[in-house]
Amino acid sequence: MFLCDKDLPSLIAKTNIELDALYKWLLANKLSLNVDKTNFIIFSGKRACTVHNDVLINGVPITHVNHAKFLGVYIDKNLSWDFHRETVEKKISKVCGILGKLKYSLPRSLLLLVYNSLLLPYLIYGALIWSICSLNKLSKIIVIQNRSVRHICFKHYRFHADPLFRELGLLKMPDICTLQMCEFMFKFNSSLLPVNFNNFFQVNSSVHHYDTRQVND
Repeated sequence: MFLCDKDLPSLIAKTNIELDALYKWLLANKLSLNVDKTNFIIFSGKRACTVHNDVLINGVPITHVNHAKFLGVYIDKNLSWDFHRETVEKKISKVCGILGKLKYSLPRSLLLLVYNSLLLPYLIYGALIWSICSLNKLSKIIVIQNRSVRHICFKHYRFHADPLFRELGLLKMPDICTLQMCEFMFKFNSSLLPVNFNNFFQVNSSVHHYDTRQVND
């Protein structure tokens, strides 16, 4: 993480040393790296940092970007996940439009299949990371999801969506986030997560010795 402009030159210099070592390792192991598809992000707060030095691989500068796709999730320079949410909005909006056209020719069961196959995966993938935010930031996604459910049930655009979610057995976006959080904590408490997460949390009894109701939480 680059903290301020005065740190950039030294940090970029260290990065170039490591990238040079990486390039030599790739050559030794007869592997190649597509430099044209390689880029880097400077993670910072609201204050923007200006890059005056090149980040190089074998003398070739790589591109500085504000966001990049990693394992299907867009990571941005502020770690706000705003760009990923905007991408999800665009993806599910297209599927919502498809449902709006198909509702006149397909039964509810097939419309629900389209929803579960083409729209739901965008909502659940990585939601534990990018959807933990204010409802205001999720508002567009929630609106599109509600509209899609109304299409499936062939209801008016002002019809209250909550009963339709219960009728179809679907979860709203905030509930998807809550479910994934609960599943994560269950796996943590059951020691089912990778060892990297072992020290992510600690029980209250390790912080204080008072006999409270949350002592083992």
